[in-house]
Parts: sequence; structure tokens; C-alpha cells
Amino acid sequence: MNGVFLVGAGLEPQTTLETIFDSDCQAPVELFLFDLPTPDTLGATAELLGLIKKNLRGFVFARLGFAPQRAQLEFAYTQGIDLLDLEIDGAADWDSPPVQQRLHALELARDIFPRWAVSATLGWRGAEAPKLMAAMDELARRRILPLLSLDAHCGAVDAEATGALFAHLEQCWRRAGVVLRPLAPLIVLTTPLAVAVPRTLVGSLLGRAQDARLRAGSDLRRLLRVRRVEESFDSAGL
Repeated sequence: MNGVFLVGAGLEPQTTLETIFDSDCQAPVELFLFDLPTPDTLGATAELLGLIKKNLRGFVFARLGFAPQRAQLEFAYTQGIDLLDLEIDGAADWDSPPVQQRLHALELARDIFPRWAVSATLGWRGAEAPKLMAAMDELARRRILPLLSLDAHCGAVDAEATGALFAHLEQCWRRAGVVLRPLAPLIVLTTPLAVAVPRTLVGSLLGRAQDARLRAGSDLRRLLRVRRVEESFDSAGL
């Protein structure tokens, strides 16, 4: 399973959409991964987000490089972002201002986005395993989906410690009953964890039906939220 399409910040919408179409024709794109390091890049993606939501079926996942305010989160959701992620330094003190700022932003996002649509990726360079495991449990307790990825920032890692961390992450997901299906392509791509693939035509059709139901539910929820905001503006004479 490799249905992830990485979208950089500041790309020209029409040209990018054509490139995405070419990729989607070769293999369906299941997850559009936007890397948005600054608030300006969030605003600049609005047109492309609209084109993707109108013409394609994959979920839109945005990894923000800043702690957004409520208005920015509302904007991100109403413009078509389905899943939102912030990185948290797993080695940092949980009570430190940078971590608390990001946790506050994640909790704001949790109240705007659908259930389990908000995640935190734990950076683990220099972090001890027990501390990372405790962070996973705390995020899940707050109804924020914990993620842990293998990337260039990890440095040299011990295979046994890596296995224990990802085993704990999987157990954490199971205990919390998180919804992982929209993020399955990313999990396969960035972690050693495997996602069950349907072995029969019926199983494949059921999986597609579940994806369609999740997308439809997310789109309906977004539409209702936009209407409530518009109605509040109208009642205020704005």
C-alpha cells in the first residue's frame, strides 16, 4: 500500500493538480500529505485544497510546523483539511512552554475536527523509551492520536527499543479504540507496522465502502460547521 502524495507549500494550484491527476491515474491517491511550516503557507494552500476536495477522493492530512490559533484551525478545517498533525519533542519536559503551547493547539483542534482526526507525532531523538510511552498514553487519554515515525531525525536507534516503542504504540491505539483507516497509507510508509490488507473482493469492497462513509461523514460535518459560522455572521449583521 503506497497511496501517499506529498504536497509542498506554495505550489501553483493548477499545475500541481495536473501532476496529482497523473499520479492518481497510475495508482489511486489515498492520502494527500501537506507540509505547512508557517501560517502563511496554510493560507496559500486554500485554492489547491478546494481543487483536491472537488476532484479527488483521498483524505487530506496537514502537518503544521507551528502551533495554530483557533481561527487558523477553523480555516484549515473549513478549507478541506481532514486530518491535522503537530510534532511534539518527545525528549522535552511535558510542562515546558513549547510543549504546552502545542498541546493547547491540539486540544483546540480536537474540538473542531472529527474524532481521532487530530494527531501528534512524537519526535524521539534523545528521548528515553519510558518517557515516550507515557507521552503516547497521555495523548490518547486526551483523545489526540499519538504517532511515531522513523525518519532522518531519529539518528541511530536500537532495533529492540524501536520494536518495544512501536508495540506500545499499537497497544495504545487498541486500548483507545482509535480510527486508523484514513492514516493507514502513512503508517505503512513511515513505520515498521503493517496494516491488514483485505484478501478477498468482498473485503476490498467493504474497505472502500468504509472509506467512502468516513469521507462523506467528514464532508457533511464540515458543511454543517460552515453553515453555523455563516449563520452566526448573518445574525451579527456581518
